[in-house]
Amino acid sequence: MKIIIRTSKNELYAVEIDEADYVKDVKRKITHKIRITCQFGLIFNSMILEEDKTISSYYIEDYNTIEYIEMFKSGSCIDNIKEELDLNMGLNTQLIGRDELYINLI
Repeated sequence: MKIIIRTSKNELYAVEIDEADYVKDVKRKITHKIRITCQFGLIFNSMILEEDKTISSYYIEDYNTIEYIEMFKSGSCIDNIKEELDLNMGLNTQLIGRDELYINLI
């Protein structure tokens, strides 16, 4: 199946994956397709995709769009994801603890 990757610059890329792929494997395919060198996270349906879960566990289907978010070395990854969601996607998020993010969709 194909998924669409959307970057923070609204660039779109089609990537061929299998629903049984782990998120970490999909990230490797994205890295190869887009030729990126930085760390990044993936978001689908307002959920941060965890590397040790499969694509099917998030109910991702053919041609669904997944958001790609760069993570920079300064600061924590969760802070970068929060900033990307709040500023670039217009969401209202809250940090809960050190590594959890609450996303208010209302």
